[in-house]
Parts: sequence; C-alpha cells; structure tokens
Amino acid sequence: MSSMKERESKIKRYICVQLEEVTTELLESVTDKSSPVGLNVITTELISCLEAVFVHKLRDSFIDKVAYVLTGEVFKQPEPNLWTLILSISHKHQVIALNESDYITTDIGRSRSWIRLVLNEGLMGSFVESLRRDSRLLNQFYEKDAFLKDSDCCLRLRKQLALLAELYFDLPINSSLLNKWTPAPLSLAGIWVPSAPITPEAVVHLLSRLEFIGKSKYNSAKRANCFLNLKQQSLSFRKASFS
Repeated sequence: MSSMKERESKIKRYICVQLEEVTTELLESVTDKSSPVGLNVITTELISCLEAVFVHKLRDSFIDKVAYVLTGEVFKQPEPNLWTLILSISHKHQVIALNESDYITTDIGRSRSWIRLVLNEGLMGSFVESLRRDSRLLNQFYEKDAFLKDSDCCLRLRKQLALLAELYFDLPINSSLLNKWTPAPLSLAGIWVPSAPITPEAVVHLLSRLEFIGKSKYNSAKRANCFLNLKQQSLSFRKASFS
C-alpha cells in the first residue's frame, strides 16, 4: 500500500473508531431517551466526527485556505465549503431556515449549522444514504478515497447513525461561532494539524498512535487530553524528521 493510501486508510479508520466510541458514550449517558439531548462535551465530539466525515477528501476546488501567523511562521488553515453540496441534497425548508439565521453569515456557518439541524430532525442517516446513491454528486465533490466513497466506512457510519436515531437532539443552530471551522474536524479528517504544517508521514505517525488510543476504553476527556499531547509532540517529530 502506498504511503498516501495508508495515510487515508488510517484517517478513515480513526474517524470510525472515534465515532463508534462517542456514540456508545452518548447512549450510555442518556437515561431518558424522550428528553432532548443538547450541546455538551460528548455531542460536540460527535458533531466533530460527522463534520470530519463530510470534509474528508473534499475536492480542492471546494477548500479555501486562510493564512494566519503563529510564532513568526505563516500557516494556511483549510476552510472546506460544503454549502454547494448541501444545497444539492437539502430540503427547501432547511435551506430557507439556514439562510434566514440571524448569526450565520458564511457558507461555512450554514454548512456546520446544517449538520446540527439534520441531527435535530433525525435525518442524518437518510441524507447520507441519498448522497451515497448519487454517484454524480460524490464524484463532483469528493476524491476517490473519500470517507463517503468507502463502502466499509459508510457501513460503520450507518450503524452508528441508526443508534443515534433513537435520541432526540436539540442542538443550537443559530450561533456566530459556527461561521468558522474549529480545529477538531479538520484534524480528524487529516487535512490540518494546528500546531504544525501537515505532511503525509506525520499523519501516519500520529494516527498510528491515535489508533491505539481509539481501541482503549478512554472517556472523552482522556481521549481529548491524549490527542492534545500527541499534537504537541508532533512539533518535535516534525523538526526531527522534516527539518
């Protein structure tokens, strides 16, 4: 297997592991399935996993780069734009609601808000199935090794979405905080590591270790701490291997 194929395979497997663990943790935390599930640490992690699914291997033409400066070095944060894709698969009332949101002012915000809206409506599984059946859309928006083109990954995704469909989500969808991407989904999707420019070798190195963490029975806080520690270690790894 080539290094690039190995890289994407590890990324997709880790997204699956993370999604399965956070789904299990969320279901165990809900004592009354008729009560609304709002935004908390676990649902935030769940949303990041789903965002990573949708941005993984999105074609470059749908990813902008935003430059910023950190410790004297210029980095470019990817800004995936899913809105054109979402317009192709969404219901009319969803598009109207998102366009009329008071605090959502960017296509990124509308894209991220849509994921929360679809979870609230219990329709995420239906939209994933609809997209999977539309090869024209998949080919237009995604590279050949994208998560959403991977049958095994999508089977694992569907199983988790079926379990999540038992819950009643009540996630906020009208917040200015959604107008920009957070690091978590971009890191999960393997397209950006905030602490250092990403390289295929560094991703394979880190995700090999993250995969071990994913197999253990860590709770969300411990997984988050481990992930932050590994990102910090990536700086020394990059200097040692790629300087």
